[in-house]
Amino acid sequence: MDNDITDKNDELDPIFKDKDLVKPPKYPRMKKRMKKIVLYIESQLGGQILDLELRPEDIKLIVEQAFEEIVHYMTDTYTVTVPYANCIDLKKFNVDSVESVLRGSDSVLTGVPFQMPAMDLMNVTGMYNIDDYMNAVQVKRNLNILATDMEFYWDKPNRKLYVYSNPNFPSYVTINFKPEYYSVEDIREQHWETQLRKLALGMCKVVIGRIRSKYTSNSAKFQLDGPTLLAEGNAEIQEVRQFLDDNKDIFTVLN
Repeated sequence: MDNDITDKNDELDPIFKDKDLVKPPKYPRMKKRMKKIVLYIESQLGGQILDLELRPEDIKLIVEQAFEEIVHYMTDTYTVTVPYANCIDLKKFNVDSVESVLRGSDSVLTGVPFQMPAMDLMNVTGMYNIDDYMNAVQVKRNLNILATDMEFYWDKPNRKLYVYSNPNFPSYVTINFKPEYYSVEDIREQHWETQLRKLALGMCKVVIGRIRSKYTSNSAKFQLDGPTLLAEGNAEIQEVRQFLDDNKDIFTVLN
């Protein structure tokens, strides 16, 4: 009896045999955002229904290439407030460049007092020279206000920020900086993830289009959509690049 069942299974069309069923693709180790983008591109290319020429790891590499291109347009700036010092260590903030340094809640008229000018205690009449002293203090304050304040030098190799402050010295400073982006996971704004998806999808279409256009058969009843995908991919890539170029001077996020 068992032999009869086995013989019948052997006669079945291969599509009904478990060993011949198409298995879902195995994804390499990916972090959350990268995997979401890879799944999105697969779904846009029909990967849930069709067997794509690109494996998940291939799509991941294309996404990384698109990220390397788009990261140069990412000029968003962010702020951090830290205690004031002449030399501030910024290793933990992944700073690429420093745009500006501002006093925290202090001004040149508050904070750590500056050194008062020497006071001429007595004049020839034996009276305190209060008017001259107060004038000297006022002049000193005006010089502090007018002088360049919060000058800085960003030592990128050592990740140290050198700040020069006029008296009165602030308790805290707020640093406006552009962060470094090491991978897709470092993207903070949804706008950039959207542009990355568009660019990577266009690149994937170009690759698949070239694969499907490599060979053609004039006698075949059905034709692959290689030329169509290739044209779509090139157009989408050009659209994203043109958009980035047209808006590269205004891509600044104000927090």
